[in-house]
Amino acid sequence: MVIPKIDATLAVILFSFTAFLPAVLKISKSSERLRNTSDNQASQEWTTNVLKRPSTKLAIRGIALVLQLIGVSLVCWQIAANMESDGLESAGPVTATVVCLIFVSVRHVKLGGSRRDDYGPGAIESLDSRYEMVLLCSILRIVAIVGCCFLIHFAVEGNGSIVANNLDGTSVRFAEVHWNNSDCDRMITSFWNTGITNMFVSLGTFYIGVVACQTKIQRFGFTLPLALITPVMSSITGAYSVHIPKSTLLEFFKITAPSPAVNEFIGWRTSDFYIDGGVIAGIVILGLVLGVLPMLAVASHMWTENEISMSRIENLFDKSNFAGPMICEDMMMNRSSKHTQVLTIDSTHRIPRIVLCVTLWHETDDEMKQILTSIMRLDKYQKKANGRRFEFEVHVFFDGAIEKTDGQYRVNEYVEKLMKLLPVAADIVVKDGRNKMASVRMETPYGGRIQLPLPQSERMMYIHLKDAEKIRKKKRWSQCMYLNYILRYLTKEEEITDNENIDVDDLYILALDGDVDFQPQALLYLLNIMEKNENVGAACGRIHPIGSGPVVWFQNFEYAVGHWLQKSAEDILGCVLCSPGCFSLFRGKALSDVNVGKTYMQKATEARHKVQWDQGEDRWLCTLLLKQGYKIEYCATSDSYTFAPENFDEFYKQRRRWTPSTIANILDLLLDARLAVKENQNISWGYIAYQMLLTAASLLGPSTVVLIVQGALLYVFGIPVAWSMVIALAPVIYFTVICYTSSEEFQIKVASVLTLLYGLLMMAALVGVLGDLAMSLLNPTSLFMLSMIALFAFTGLLHPTEWTCLIHGILYYICVPSAFIFLPIYSYCNLDNISWGTREDKSHSNNDEDESNETQLYSCGWGNICRCQLCIKPKKSRPAEHHGSTSNETQQILISESTRINRLNDLRDTLSGQQRSLLATRVQNDSFRSDSPANEELYFKGPVDSTTVGTVRLTRAELGFWNHLINKHLGPETEEEKRQHKMKIAPELKELKNKMSGAYLFINSLWLVLTFSLALVVTEVHITLVDKNGNVSELNPLSFAFLLFFIIILTIQFVCMLFHRWDTFLLRMAETQLIGSKEKRISEDSQSTNMSVSGSSSRMENGRADASSQHMNPAFVDGDVDRD
Repeated sequence: MVIPKIDATLAVILFSFTAFLPAVLKISKSSERLRNTSDNQASQEWTTNVLKRPSTKLAIRGIALVLQLIGVSLVCWQIAANMESDGLESAGPVTATVVCLIFVSVRHVKLGGSRRDDYGPGAIESLDSRYEMVLLCSILRIVAIVGCCFLIHFAVEGNGSIVANNLDGTSVRFAEVHWNNSDCDRMITSFWNTGITNMFVSLGTFYIGVVACQTKIQRFGFTLPLALITPVMSSITGAYSVHIPKSTLLEFFKITAPSPAVNEFIGWRTSDFYIDGGVIAGIVILGLVLGVLPMLAVASHMWTENEISMSRIENLFDKSNFAGPMICEDMMMNRSSKHTQVLTIDSTHRIPRIVLCVTLWHETDDEMKQILTSIMRLDKYQKKANGRRFEFEVHVFFDGAIEKTDGQYRVNEYVEKLMKLLPVAADIVVKDGRNKMASVRMETPYGGRIQLPLPQSERMMYIHLKDAEKIRKKKRWSQCMYLNYILRYLTKEEEITDNENIDVDDLYILALDGDVDFQPQALLYLLNIMEKNENVGAACGRIHPIGSGPVVWFQNFEYAVGHWLQKSAEDILGCVLCSPGCFSLFRGKALSDVNVGKTYMQKATEARHKVQWDQGEDRWLCTLLLKQGYKIEYCATSDSYTFAPENFDEFYKQRRRWTPSTIANILDLLLDARLAVKENQNISWGYIAYQMLLTAASLLGPSTVVLIVQGALLYVFGIPVAWSMVIALAPVIYFTVICYTSSEEFQIKVASVLTLLYGLLMMAALVGVLGDLAMSLLNPTSLFMLSMIALFAFTGLLHPTEWTCLIHGILYYICVPSAFIFLPIYSYCNLDNISWGTREDKSHSNNDEDESNETQLYSCGWGNICRCQLCIKPKKSRPAEHHGSTSNETQQILISESTRINRLNDLRDTLSGQQRSLLATRVQNDSFRSDSPANEELYFKGPVDSTTVGTVRLTRAELGFWNHLINKHLGPETEEEKRQHKMKIAPELKELKNKMSGAYLFINSLWLVLTFSLALVVTEVHITLVDKNGNVSELNPLSFAFLLFFIIILTIQFVCMLFHRWDTFLLRMAETQLIGSKEKRISEDSQSTNMSVSGSSSRMENGRADASSQHMNPAFVDGDVDRD
């Protein structure tokens, strides 16, 4: 009503006079804050920045309000003058202008308290519900506006409303429009084109602004463009008005609407009222001074850079939607002013505390050195980091560390290796790092502990030595140890490190395996995910298997595809189902939930619990988090590296644990889907349906691959249908019988031979498919193969640092029968075997066996004959098998240790004096209080090296805590439990194995018979495809449906991968430092052990401010513990 009738320059300036009501509200807040500050005697020292003082802000906002009101008055005067010069009535447009400006200004007002004032439990739910409410209100507003328009047209104005203006100045009314002529069609088309264009342009503008804020380029990518848009646009329209009056701006750019009347209505019309360039320039300058600058003053918080990357839209803007017609002004005023104040760590004094929890058992030198080097690297980074502050400490939980040998207790050889490798790892990262380390030993209710400071930051590293005779062994119980110790004891104990309580709201636990390698930046990526969304209970990154040989090559492609497609799809559609324990960050508050932590502590009393809980502890913990409503996210930029099985038998034994536990946890979630959807806002019924499809495809894997092999025999070799099925199925039946009747070792040998035979068959099938590609592209098999190759190739190209994994895809294709037929059958038929399978203790093997293992060759076959066929290169020392061997570098250092010991002992008085002073300070401030003289004899021997300076005792409080925890939950397996396992659990496991393997084989047999029978019976019905050369291809409808099923799953995963890649790209942009930045990024080359860490030389402050908010009380262990 107003804008189409006034000059384009005045219309552009008019948009900036909508900040007067937000200015009034901010003046009120500044006045209240100024009064509160005035009561403070130290108000003059409140801030040294003049612009940030409340009095300065009050004055600036007051001036902005006055200028805005003056600007509104002048604009109304100019509109009235324009109308009168054109011979039109001015009272109506002026009144409409004032009313519209008030309504628009009301939209910019932030009423009520900020939702971020309560950024605790339920805050994320309120954000999402608020977003849904805004969306619903937007739909209702559209309906109401359209309804009111029709009401005005037909009821109020008697079908005589003005639709458009003709070029001669006359009006086109609704009743005069002939809806069946070409003019009406052009008019309607013009309105539709204009509305759709405005919608998409506004949406694009809003999204680009969001990206700028998320990637931390708000000043130059968000604030500056919005500040310049009105001055630039008004200057363009003003110049055009001077040179070409009585025209439209769209005509100049040759983008006029099809209807001349509509083009006159929406084309940014110029007027002959302003023909003097000086007058135009004055109007533009006044608009800048009275409109743009006051608006920027009211929204001055836009110049403050966002501290948290990839923040949610609900956190960046007070309103999740945007106003299309005034998108720039709306984004300026809608930008949240409290985002950085609440979420910035320095402003809230909330420094995260990360506890690194490493579980060790029988890792070897190379593996231990890898994890120790990563810890030392993080220690060096944190000391020199200039941007990200966090506190951390390291806890290593060593399973079976104390053993009884010849009637005497002493630490085992792996602990000795660890203590010798600590100085080695310190020297790799820090020059002379070994000379900065000193350790004390202590006896604990669960065995022993070694405590030492890290060489750079003097943060503490605790090595917990578990005695199997005193505490329950295996990884899950080590996790229960550190969960209770950290979340129950350290969060409540008042006399801990730095004399501070650990707030569970700021506590994170980094779960690590004993062979993982990671860079500090990988941890920061996971930490950023946690901080931007408190509903995230766990976050995991990209796991890279390392090693050599064909088995590792297979896993390279398997891990790559699993992360590229499956984890990305899970992250986009809902939640990641498993956060692997080798490198994952968990939120302390989520783990302290009674339905998570206490449930995870339960002992397995049934066979299915043994499989689901003890064999798949990582998935079990994640299942509990998902059911409790927490989200698990995947970050593709957080890279970590872990040793993968290099031998065929070790790989099969590892997957024997993984396969049943994975299915058990997924079925647990699916069977309890109603609760999961109700409690977890990130899990929807669509996500449940997707997981059901994947589970069905996984369970039907053997029969599906058998059909593929049968088709290959029929298609490539021309074998008749029945005989091709017999040939494809006979080895599977033979292997199934073997799995029920023979030993596990023999089963693996048979599987290796069958893997080789089926691999040759798959290669022949591949050659046949490639041959048919040259003849016809419309062949169904060729189409499917081409689509798969194109999909994986494009996916690999979107991961430029990992594209080499595609090379291993050929080996993966060859081994598909082994992975999807023999491995699942082997896993289910050995479900009653609950041993760990990998890293078994072989330290007591004789020398002859060691020598034979040293020259062992790679194998995926049977015996050394097949091994020679696969790899003629002698096998290198494998960390998982040759526990006594080390790399050349490590071996030389360890050999020279005996010659260095004398020199270190000569320096012992000087070094130990310095270290004793350091440790005395740390022990006094720590939970370990020395209640006995140093060098007290412990019940176990070793390890004693050049870093050991004495022994201490636990405090009475911690001693009581451990005794209570062990007696209640973590005591070693008693004779009664062993008898119960033998009498009850073992038979139940065999029964469960028979049921699960029988059901698994039955459904696959049923699917195989059904599919094969239908293919034989339904021969008359087929789908015919004809290519351009006239070649005819016939496709069975059942086969087509089968291919379509997998194509749908892969398409869903591919589309989700594209979205996840875009999010990853934005995250990379957010973490990339701009030119001139003082902070340098750390190299992400995880293979470099001698890395030079960049950063500021300033030392990070130790300590953490007292947390003001109360935290959730963990309830892992029943009862209270005396804490004198």
